[in-house]
Amino acid sequence: MRLSKFKITNYRNILDSGWINTTNVTAFVGQNEAGKSNLFEALYCLNPYVDGARYNDAEDWPVDDWGGRSQAKGKRVCEAIFSLDSEDIRKRRLRPIGLAIF
Repeated sequence: MRLSKFKITNYRNILDSGWINTTNVTAFVGQNEAGKSNLFEALYCLNPYVDGARYNDAEDWPVDDWGGRSQAKGKRVCEAIFSLDSEDIRKRRLRPIGLAIF
């Protein structure tokens, strides 16, 4: 299974990253305090899925949109699309579905 692309919204200093495509090697380059570490923190909860991880709107809602934090409940922070190769499908007896949103 391979991460194909992901999107982070309303997490710390990230309002909406847009879809970020990944390859075998993906580099994140940016100024200090640009949000690189926050991208990785949001992705960390997917691999493996962190049971019990909770979104804390007091700490995790973007400061730039502080007034909108009351809308945080039930919103997705991280969406990811994974691709499976034929071996993954065979091992898990799955059929490809294309899109999975977590």
